[in-house]
Amino acid sequence: MDLTHETFVHGGSIGNEAVAEAPFDVTHGDTDVTVTRWMRGIEAPPFWAGQLQKPGLVDRWQIIHFEAPGTVNIDVGVAPAGTGAPQGDRSQGVNGYVLNTMTPETATSCHYFWRSCAIIA
Repeated sequence: MDLTHETFVHGGSIGNEAVAEAPFDVTHGDTDVTVTRWMRGIEAPPFWAGQLQKPGLVDRWQIIHFEAPGTVNIDVGVAPAGTGAPQGDRSQGVNGYVLNTMTPETATSCHYFWRSCAIIA
């Protein structure tokens, strides 16, 4: 649930320094945990910058939601800075979703399913 590895592992595509430096909020219930990180007014990493219509600074988000016993939904994306993404208007940005689901196979192994998609507004 910690995407700061993007800074070091994916620095040439989806990562940059802002990911490792940005603070995050954590909320939880009895069977779920959500980590939310907003990076406002930053340079977009190469992958995200290439998806936008206009170059410039962006507001970037990473919202990672774990639901027990084994599902992680990740909501990520960028929008031009100041266009309202932190307030809920992502219409000028690019959104990506990643679904990770783990299910037991045996007492000592599991199946791990992973899928992603991007939505360009």
